[in-house]
Amino acid sequence: MYLDLALKEQKGSSDNIESKNRIRRMIKHFFHERDLSVLMRPTEKESDLQKLLEIKDEDLRHQFIKGLNNLRNKVFKKVQAKKLNQTFINGSMLGDLAVAYTKSLNQGSVPRIESCWDYMIEAENKKGILTAFRSMQDQLNELISDLPMNEEQLQDHKNSILNHTIRVFQEISIISKDQNLGSHIENISNKLEQEFLNVLRENREVTKSLLEAYFDKHFKPLVNKNLSLQKYKNFQDYNKEMEMFRAQFSKEMKDKGSNIELMIDQIFFRFNSLVYQEISSSNCHHVELELAATKERLRIAEEDIQRQRVEFLESRSLLESKINQLESERVHFSAQNQILNEKISLKDQEVQNVSFSWKQKWEETNENLSKIQKQFGTLEEKYQKLKEESSQKEINFVKENSEIMTQKKMAENEAKFLREQVSLKDVKIKDLQDSIMALKGRNQQPVIEVKEVPVLQEQTENDERDKQIEQYKLDLRHLNKIKENMEVTCQSLQKENIQILDENTDLSKTHRNLVDEKQENKKLTKKLLDHLKNKLIEKHESNCALKTMCSTMEESYAQIQADHNRMKEQIESYKRIEAAFEGCTSFKCKSCMRLISSANFINHQELCNSLFDIPLDITVCDFVKQSSPGERSPHYAYNISITVLNTTWCITKRFKQLWILHKKLMASFQSNQERLNEFVENTKHLEFEERVEKINDKERTKLANERMYFIRDYLAAIIDFDYVRKNLDFNKFMEIYEHFDDIQENAEVAEASSNSFVEEVSEEESQRIESLENGLTSFILKNNQ
Repeated sequence: MYLDLALKEQKGSSDNIESKNRIRRMIKHFFHERDLSVLMRPTEKESDLQKLLEIKDEDLRHQFIKGLNNLRNKVFKKVQAKKLNQTFINGSMLGDLAVAYTKSLNQGSVPRIESCWDYMIEAENKKGILTAFRSMQDQLNELISDLPMNEEQLQDHKNSILNHTIRVFQEISIISKDQNLGSHIENISNKLEQEFLNVLRENREVTKSLLEAYFDKHFKPLVNKNLSLQKYKNFQDYNKEMEMFRAQFSKEMKDKGSNIELMIDQIFFRFNSLVYQEISSSNCHHVELELAATKERLRIAEEDIQRQRVEFLESRSLLESKINQLESERVHFSAQNQILNEKISLKDQEVQNVSFSWKQKWEETNENLSKIQKQFGTLEEKYQKLKEESSQKEINFVKENSEIMTQKKMAENEAKFLREQVSLKDVKIKDLQDSIMALKGRNQQPVIEVKEVPVLQEQTENDERDKQIEQYKLDLRHLNKIKENMEVTCQSLQKENIQILDENTDLSKTHRNLVDEKQENKKLTKKLLDHLKNKLIEKHESNCALKTMCSTMEESYAQIQADHNRMKEQIESYKRIEAAFEGCTSFKCKSCMRLISSANFINHQELCNSLFDIPLDITVCDFVKQSSPGERSPHYAYNISITVLNTTWCITKRFKQLWILHKKLMASFQSNQERLNEFVENTKHLEFEERVEKINDKERTKLANERMYFIRDYLAAIIDFDYVRKNLDFNKFMEIYEHFDDIQENAEVAEASSNSFVEEVSEEESQRIESLENGLTSFILKNNQ
């Protein structure tokens, strides 16, 4: 084949031929299996052959592209992955080995597989580290684009980036038995820590810009508007609105980034200083106006004091005259009181006599009334008995009358029946007589004889009936007489009933008269007792009024005496103060325990006494790492900003110093149990933790951050108590007295008002003291006389 012919050694002994043959031998030695592939000319143009790498595949011959693909497939089918030390070698690794071999050959040394292998591993690990770092940087860039985040989210992303970077490095790198993976992981973690600092810095910047944008959008325009409208009369008005917005601000921005509270404190600290300056300048203008108005009011007050002084002198003279008058009235009233007491005793005796006589009359009236009631009871019993007898008689009469009436009705019915029978008989007799007369006229004798017998019988029957009728009439007349007797008896009974009723009415009238007389007696007795009671009450009230008047006079006299003593003591104290002022050049303030010159002592005392009522604004800004010569490890100190009367200063304190202050405050409140209980109740949720030893820098920073918020909460909880504000240890901790001069310079309003007040009132007070002293001496002389 063509390749075998090309690799056949040539004959000759020259150096050129020997070197070529040497190459042929090496190729035969290293490549035992050999094959040949023929490729067609790529293109016909000679110029294109010089720039094949720039020509597109579409411009090359189709047969060349096909042959090239066949050659590639043939190579990939027969080639085997190269392994070295049980590790597959890729193209990059093979290139590194070739570079190592080439360097050895170029240096004239024999290539060693072990050293070349180490070189290749080191190169691959470097490539793995660089690839891992690029992957890390890409993920960090993506993380920066998603900022801001809170600390927990950042830590989660950091851990995921570290794990992903380690996986990328492990996929690419080759770790031999002699090498340690931990050193590479430590290198990666150190690199991530360095790069993550930039992420944290960027996160702080993004969070800060986000917070500032929200602050500038929602709060700053509102404050500027209120400042332009002058709605903030003092710092408290602004602080209330600031606290409301701050709570909302912290709530909405809680999860928007890390160290939110600290950044918010810094934003408010910078903005508050500007706002406080603006409010102070506005208040200064108002205070100047108020100062002018105050001077005008002081002038009016001086006039009022002068007028009141005149009125006081007049009223004092009136009081003196009134005291004399009251003294004479007291003597007069005491005499009258004695006379009235005697009259009261006489009246008491008269009341006792009258009450005794009325008591006897009352007993006699009760006895008479009891007798009348007994008589009335007996009469009422008799009336009840008569009433029962009359009712019984009336019942019996009604029964007898009803029986008589029934008998009368029966007799009338029988008489009526008999009358009807008699009338019938009369009719029959008349008919018989008529028939007899007719028969006589005809002269019929036998007929008449026959009929005489029945006529005679009828005559006898009629006679009997007449007798019965007469008997009935007699009975009827007897019944009528009985009826008349009964009627007479009823009339007599009715008369008796009427008589009894009249007696009953008389008895009831008598009883009613007795009851009315008793009621009248009661009313008369009650009126007499009420009259006596009213008289006694009037006498008692008059006595009480006299006693009250006497006690009032005594109290007035005692009050005047007490006022005199108090004024005398005030005069003596003023004299002592005046002598002290004249003889001393400086005084020691009880509040701050400093020596103050006598010229500035009054102003200083006014401001020092009112300093504890002035709002104190304390802000814990941040913390810094410091180191002391006597300590082995550095410590953290906290920057605390304090603002009093537009005067702001910053102190740097350690957590240990705050703990010592807490112990001193607790010790100072031991004497007052109520104050101690209140202090403990308001700080029991803020407990100082035990001292922490042997922690790393990361944990120490986290602890310092927690302590910063603890210090802020603790100071906010205790500054509202006046006894804490007045505590000397607390003021030394806050360095208030060291900045007292600055506070006094900035307190223009208090200084101006206190100076004007002290100067003007002191003169008026001295005049008033002199006038009071003169008036009191004259009053005492008069009293002694």
